[in-house]
Amino acid sequence: MGFGQSINWPNSHYETFPWIDSTANSIQIGNKVLLKPFLNKLQNTSKKKVSILHIGDIHIQQNVQTQSSRSLFQNTFGYGGYGTFFPYSTARISDIYGYKSFHFGKWIYAKPVEIDPILPIGIHTLSAKTFDHSAQLKFLFYKGSIKSNYKRLHIYCKRVPQSFDLKITSKNDSSKIDVFSNGKDSLSTEIVVDLKSVESSITIEFIQKDLNQRSFELFGFNLESIEDQGIVYHNVGSIGLGYCHLRQLPLMKNDLLSLRPDMIVLDLGTHDFFTKVYDKFELRKTIVRYIDFLKALPFKPLIVLVSPQDQFKGGLSNLDDSKFSLLLMDIARTEKVAFYDWYRVSGGHESMKQWISLGLAENNGFRLTETGYQLKGSMFFHAFKSTYLKINQKKDSINSLFIPFLDSGYLHRIDTTQKIDSSQLLPTIVTIQPEDVVNNHPSTSAKWIVYYIKPGETVWNIAENYDVKAIEIKKWNNLRSYALKRGKKLKILTHYPKGKKIIDNENNHIQIEVKSEKRNDTVKPKKYHKIKKGDTLFSVSKKYNLSVDELKDLNHLRKNKIAIGQKLRVN
Repeated sequence: MGFGQSINWPNSHYETFPWIDSTANSIQIGNKVLLKPFLNKLQNTSKKKVSILHIGDIHIQQNVQTQSSRSLFQNTFGYGGYGTFFPYSTARISDIYGYKSFHFGKWIYAKPVEIDPILPIGIHTLSAKTFDHSAQLKFLFYKGSIKSNYKRLHIYCKRVPQSFDLKITSKNDSSKIDVFSNGKDSLSTEIVVDLKSVESSITIEFIQKDLNQRSFELFGFNLESIEDQGIVYHNVGSIGLGYCHLRQLPLMKNDLLSLRPDMIVLDLGTHDFFTKVYDKFELRKTIVRYIDFLKALPFKPLIVLVSPQDQFKGGLSNLDDSKFSLLLMDIARTEKVAFYDWYRVSGGHESMKQWISLGLAENNGFRLTETGYQLKGSMFFHAFKSTYLKINQKKDSINSLFIPFLDSGYLHRIDTTQKIDSSQLLPTIVTIQPEDVVNNHPSTSAKWIVYYIKPGETVWNIAENYDVKAIEIKKWNNLRSYALKRGKKLKILTHYPKGKKIIDNENNHIQIEVKSEKRNDTVKPKKYHKIKKGDTLFSVSKKYNLSVDELKDLNHLRKNKIAIGQKLRVN
C-alpha cells in the first residue's frame, strides 16, 4: 500500500479533557519528508513488520502507558508480537502492567543508575544473574496479551562455556537450549527459539550438564510473532533513568542491532535535571551525543524526543520542565529529529493540579495514575494520526511541522503562572460599576465581573462563554476543585461576551446573564442516572459532561465507591 492511501485510524476521545492542547497533539519535525519513511512502513505492515522501541524511566517501565499505545497501534496495523520483557522480580520490582514475573533461587541484579553496576547492561536497562542451577523464572501474562502466533522467543544472555543451558516450557511443550555450542556463540548475546506452542505462562529452568557450567547471566527477553507483519511495540525503562545513563550501557549497541527498531521514542530526561541544577548546555551536549550515536546505526530509525509534563518539585510545579521542553524542541530542529511536545499537550505549567484533581495523577505530582497513563498512551498514538492527516493534505505546501509557540504564550500562559500578575493584563484592576457600561460594551478592554452560578453549569461552559480558561477561573477564585455550587459567586477577568445582555444587580456590580440557544434561564428539573454494572464515577461524569469532582459534589459523595442501582444526580 503506497504512501497517501488511507488508514482506518480509530477515533480519539481526549477532547473531553478541556485543558488538553489538542492543536499541538502531533509529531513535530523540521522537514516532514523525514517522517514519510516511517509512515510508509505503517501502511505496509501486512507485508513487513514494524518495530517501535519506547525508552523511558519508571513511567515507561510500568508499561501502562506503552500498553495503551501498543494496543492502538496493533489494533490498527496488526499484531507483530508482545515485545521486550524482563523478570523484574529479580530486581525487587513489582507492579509491571501486562504480566507478572516470579523468580526462584538466588539472583543478583544491576541497574543503570548505580555508580558501578556489577553486571553489563543493555537496552533492557536491567541485568540479572544466578549461580544456582536449580533457579527458575516464570512469567504470567495478562489474558489476551499473548496471541497464538507469538512463538518466536529472543533470549538475550551471556553465551560462554560457563553458562547454564536452558529449558523453556509453555503450554506443556518444552524446548532445551544449548546456550554455548561453539566459539562463535560468544560473539553474540542473542538466542532465537521458535516455540512449538505458547500460552499466557512461560517457565525457564536451568540445566547444568557439567561442573564447568557455573552461572547464567540474563539481559532480557523479546517475544514476537513468527510472521513478518504487524507492529511489535517494545517498552524498556528503569527508575531514575536519564539521557546521562544511556551511553554508559555497554550492551546497548548490540541490543539495538538485534531489535532494529524502525522508530525509537526517547521519553525521558526529568532525572537529568530534577535533582541537579538545570544546565542547558550540558543537557544539550548529552542528548545530542546520544542522537549522534543512534544516527550512526545502519538501519536509520526515526528518532522521537518526548518532553516530560508538568511535575511537582517541593510541592510546586517545576519550571525546569518548561525550559527542558523548549530545549528538546530546539534540539529536534537542529538535529533533524522528531519531537512530541507532551509538556504543551498535557496542559503546560501548573496543569498537574488538574490531573490530580480529576484522579489522573497521584498526589505527589510526579506519577500519573493508571487512567492518566492510559490517556497519555492513547494521545501519543493519536499524535501520529494527526500528523499523518497533515502530511496527506495535498494543498499543504509547508514543509515544517513545527507548531509555533511564542505567539500562544507557550512558556508563560495566563493559566500557568503561580500568581496572576494583574499589571500585565491591565493598567489597574477595577471593579465594574454600572457607569462603566456604554451600549452594552465595557469602557476598558478587560475587567473583573461577578458571575452567579446557575444550576447545571460547569467551570468549562462558563469559561467558554467568557473566552477564558477553566484553570484561570479556578485560580482566580481559589477553588480546590472544579465542582461548582448553585448561587455561589465567581470573579472573572474578561471582555464582555459578545451579544450578551448586561444588567445591574442589587449589589451595584455587573451581573452578566448568559443565554444560549440550547438552554434557558429557568431552573431545570433534576436529572438522575441509575448505576449499572460497569459504571464508574469517571464514565458517568464523562457521559453527562461533568468532572468527577462535580459529580461527587452534586451527590455529596466523599469517596469514589458507587453501587449498582444507586441513583446519581447529573445536573
